Amino acid sequence: MGYVHVHSKGWMDGEGMKLWLEKVWSKCPGGLLKKPSLLVCDQFKAHVTESTKRFATKLKTQLAVIPGGLQPLDISVNKLFKGFMHEEWAKWSEGPANHVTPAGRVKQPSISNVC
Repeated sequence: MGYVHVHSKGWMDGEGMKLWLEKVWSKCPGGLLKKPSLLVCDQFKAHVTESTKRFATKLKTQLAVIPGGLQPLDISVNKLFKGFMHEEWAKWSEGPANHVTPAGRVKQPSISNVC
């Protein structure tokens, strides 16, 4: 059975992190046996609050925090992906004039254009 939690503004906060640790992380293999574990995360505020650290400790989880910009995905995947998306956005926004409102502002692209 899955678990879904959605923040009203679409981001992670301290409460969401606590729920994730409780409902997802603690259910990983070894979670029921309360084996010590390591969770690697970035410096995002919700990941490093005292509340998050205390809750992780209750789950016998050690948090390892990687400094910003040094995460493997940031270096290997996200940078390339963001560059590609920027390139595609530039092509789209510089495209046909029907992407512009009568006031001259760029229209929001459709979901299909974004995909």
